[in-house]
Amino acid sequence: MLSTEYYVNCNLKPTEITIYPWLYEHEPEIAKKYPETDGKWMQFYHKSQLNVMWDLAKTKYRAGQLEEIAFMKVSTGYYKPCASSSDDGVILLYCGPSHDEENIMKYGYKLLEETSYKKCHRMAIIQIG
Repeated sequence: MLSTEYYVNCNLKPTEITIYPWLYEHEPEIAKKYPETDGKWMQFYHKSQLNVMWDLAKTKYRAGQLEEIAFMKVSTGYYKPCASSSDDGVILLYCGPSHDEENIMKYGYKLLEETSYKKCHRMAIIQIG
């Protein structure tokens, strides 16, 4: 197995990776602006959409367009026995502080705009604090 660094800030396709559970996007210059990251938003996609949506999220993150998002990760094709569905994947976008509900909701609405995440997706966006 390759080191964890291989899966950070890479251009791998999430659904094509089967030996590691996550790909990560973490730019230190962006992350240091947002030191409290105990909250997160989760966006669920069918695996047929996951690679494209991860590329979109990475592009927007790298351009600084995902306000208050410190870092992100995406599930891969790695087998997870506890997963509720093998047809879906998830992008996790970390922000915070989780106790600041007003701002967490603001970040969530901004994510909806920036990532074109719609209610037509099979699962809704979930905020976890």
